[in-house]
Amino acid sequence: MTALEWASSKKGFYSFKFVDKEGRKVSVKATAAKASHKDVLRGTPVWLVAEYFPRESVPRVYMTNVDCHGKEGVKKALRSYRLRWPIEEFFRFAKCEFGLERFQIRSLRAINNFFLIVEACCCFIGKVIVEKGSLYDACMTSWEGFGDDENGDSDSRKYGKSELRLYRAKRGIQAILSHTQGRPEIRKRSRRPKPNQLTLF
Repeated sequence: MTALEWASSKKGFYSFKFVDKEGRKVSVKATAAKASHKDVLRGTPVWLVAEYFPRESVPRVYMTNVDCHGKEGVKKALRSYRLRWPIEEFFRFAKCEFGLERFQIRSLRAINNFFLIVEACCCFIGKVIVEKGSLYDACMTSWEGFGDDENGDSDSRKYGKSELRLYRAKRGIQAILSHTQGRPEIRKRSRRPKPNQLTLF
């Protein structure tokens, strides 16, 4: 029996409530069981935790070494996985928007410096989003994405498929900075394009 087959055969023994990143209260159910696998180290207790969301037909299955005998153990394991997800989002954002995997440098020191610059850019964008000041408004309106609706009553309708704040703010900053790359109408004052490797925004 696979982990997904096991999870599908259960209905959820424990009930939980948590607040998602949009501020909505979500009610889920979960169940756990000890698991064994030929590739798992001997003597290492491994648990499978299945989480059931009301609007999802397929349960989510996690593997953990947290003791999930009772409700508190299951709750601790699920909380740990939810805390790890923003880290995955950060790496995806850094890879997609800043080319973290496409750098053309070889020395370890140069790679560390490049990663530090990317982290600084991400922190700056996060600060812009959290403060929600005039720069945030300018970033959100400077870049027009697919499905935008100016008369939308919610962010998801107003910004369409580009509602993710990190991507929207980064591309807004990019659109703002694109207006400062010289004077194209004056031939002698136009600037040469910078290499993509060094142009983070």
